[in-house]
Amino acid sequence: MIKNSLFLFVSIMFVFSCNNEIKPPLKNSIIPPKAEKSPVSFKKFNNIRIDDYYWLKERDNPEVIDYLERENDYYEKMTSHTQGLQDKLFNEIKNKIKEEDESVPYFLNGYWYKTKYKEGLGYPI
Repeated sequence: MIKNSLFLFVSIMFVFSCNNEIKPPLKNSIIPPKAEKSPVSFKKFNNIRIDDYYWLKERDNPEVIDYLERENDYYEKMTSHTQGLQDKLFNEIKNKIKEEDESVPYFLNGYWYKTKYKEGLGYPI
């Protein structure tokens, strides 16, 4: 009797595990932006290094700004389904941080220093 029950249980588990439902890939219609390759070579110590994406360091270049905006749009679309969780985590972390805080004073080069945080400011004063 126990063998029959075990066989029946294993058979049922096998049938349920053979599910043919194939889920489509997540957001397959969204194509990530692709940065153009523009090789620049650097030679130092008799070693040549090629950087295909050196052009991305030019902050004022309109092409770089356009590429970064497309990358940000892609990120927003891909993570839009997690926005509620992101907000929840942000608020949870923010609530654990005291907005009005100051460090213990310390002496350096003849002066006393301390760091103070004010409510609403994201930086020390």
